[in-house]
Amino acid sequence: MRPVPADDRTFSGSPSAQIANVVVFPHAAMILDGRHKLFSAVGQDSSGQLQQLNHASIAWSVTRAQGCGAPAGTIKALNNDASKAIYSAPAAGSAAANCLDQIVATVTIASAMHSASATALYFDPKTAAKLAGVLSSNANQQTFQL
Repeated sequence: MRPVPADDRTFSGSPSAQIANVVVFPHAAMILDGRHKLFSAVGQDSSGQLQQLNHASIAWSVTRAQGCGAPAGTIKALNNDASKAIYSAPAAGSAAANCLDQIVATVTIASAMHSASATALYFDPKTAAKLAGVLSSNANQQTFQL
């Protein structure tokens, strides 16, 4: 089965295709403390074509690796579209590199269960690195700061 790039979201015209796999978009996200990010679950048929999950039961959850404690963020499905959910980063703190929140979509359709996950990296902007430098080319020079 081919991986689906994030910009390849054209759905197949066949709503009755069998779902062979589920994918969560985005695959990873960096989120500032106290902010939110929308995640989406889509199905794939056996040829890799994207399929909407119109008749599926979708449960969203947040997990962490064993030994990392409880997840810091929360996830809530949208009321009008269960294939989409909002992840809310904690109000303060930064994730340890080996203890990131995993956003999990568990999809049940036609008695088959599939799951997929994405990674949420949250961080406190006060502790983030600042980048500064000079960009130059033969014609001109520009200074930047992020």
